[in-house]
Amino acid sequence: MTGPDRTAVSGSRLLFVTPEPPSATGGGLAMRAGSVLGALAGAGWEVHVLVVPVHGDRPGGGGPLVTRFAAAYDVLDLDALAPESRRQAALDVLGDPALRLALTATSPRPAPCRQLGGAVVRAVTDRALGMGREAGVSFDAVHVLRLYLAPVLDALLARPDRPQITLDVDEDDASVAGQLHALGRAGARGGLVPADLPDPGEDAGDAPAYAPAYERLQRWYLPRVDRVAVASADEAGRLEARSGLATGTIVVVPNEVPATGTSTGTSTGTSTGTSTGTSTGTSTGTGTGTGTGTAPVTTDLLLVGNFSWPPNADAAVVLCDAVRPALADALGRPVTVALVGKDPPPEVRRLGGTAGVTVTGFVGDVGPYYAAAGVAAVPMRAGGGSRIKILEAMDRGVPVVTTEAGAAGLDAGSTPPPVVVARSVEAFVDGCRLVLDDAAWRARTVRAARRWVRDHHGPPAVATAMGALVGAPGRRPPRPAARRGSDDG
Repeated sequence: MTGPDRTAVSGSRLLFVTPEPPSATGGGLAMRAGSVLGALAGAGWEVHVLVVPVHGDRPGGGGPLVTRFAAAYDVLDLDALAPESRRQAALDVLGDPALRLALTATSPRPAPCRQLGGAVVRAVTDRALGMGREAGVSFDAVHVLRLYLAPVLDALLARPDRPQITLDVDEDDASVAGQLHALGRAGARGGLVPADLPDPGEDAGDAPAYAPAYERLQRWYLPRVDRVAVASADEAGRLEARSGLATGTIVVVPNEVPATGTSTGTSTGTSTGTSTGTSTGTSTGTGTGTGTGTAPVTTDLLLVGNFSWPPNADAAVVLCDAVRPALADALGRPVTVALVGKDPPPEVRRLGGTAGVTVTGFVGDVGPYYAAAGVAAVPMRAGGGSRIKILEAMDRGVPVVTTEAGAAGLDAGSTPPPVVVARSVEAFVDGCRLVLDDAAWRARTVRAARRWVRDHHGPPAVATAMGALVGAPGRRPPRPAARRGSDDG
């Protein structure tokens, strides 16, 4: 590993295994990794980051957040560790009883797990225990981000001398897989409520194996680690019931939105199309914060996200094909839309051919788009965890109109988030009209939303939750008492 030279005190070294480099910007997974890294370092852990890039190309350096908070950083070379043949892959597993038992209980595994063969498992185990090439640097705790990376723990979990192990699943992957199947079958059909989509159980012959595959991972790994993190209380309840976990095993670690110190200021102005053709109309609204002067609303509806994620792409289509024309009819003027984010698929790129719709692709700074937006419109019909795009909009002073699926995971105790939740396209349009037309309501909502985000999703909230999950160096949280199902296959 490479990184700053920091001397660890006894019991303070933690190995953080993540599928993406931690970052303060970008996609939700990288941002969650970034908030976890910051919380761990803030608690006094000497954090060594190990990226296991199961999603594609090997990333480069770790970026400024890693430089600031990580004691060391490395990327596992999956190509170099890949078996030369299927026979070699089988031998790698059959030769280790722990790997063989885990694979038998969890096969077939989801696609992201398929690169995690015996050589990868041994590389992570050696790293954690200070063995082999990694001799001399052992770890007191191991924290793994995402359920599909849990197989790297197969050998480590079987050892009586293993360090503390925590697993951040982020969301209920099995539930999300079922939603994605329903979404794919729905196409343009169905409403904005998940219950309105076709039942994932219909036509079972074409149902993908992803949902049961993730359920197998949950049943096997969740009872075997010391504690489990998830992004929302709702998903924590489902996982506890499904996996037979003892009370206290699951800790809700909320997604974090760092305070931006930005604001849309007082917004009033004219909407203009920015893709092909132009459209004009008048949008008014107010926001409060540290900004001064006026910031004209030049985009009525803004959707930010990684559009390679099917629920985000589906939301873009719903927003442009269903919400935008209905809102234009209701307002009596054209409506502008900006779809901001990387990797838009063909069904999203074609939306840019509509007058008034902009598809940006990747942008380095989303701030100007939030500053110019009237509404953060998030008509999602599926997904898991909590939506960082919604939290980010709230913190930046842009009122949010979303759906039940979009607001799912924003369950901070008894205090509901100050967002508009719509159950139909008609209600979604009404919510957007309210935001655009009622300046006083908008101002109150912006103030309340920023407070809510900072109270429930700011760095202090994440630090407190991570303390309950991992503890501080030399002070582990007590293990939950009785555990159910830890020997189930």
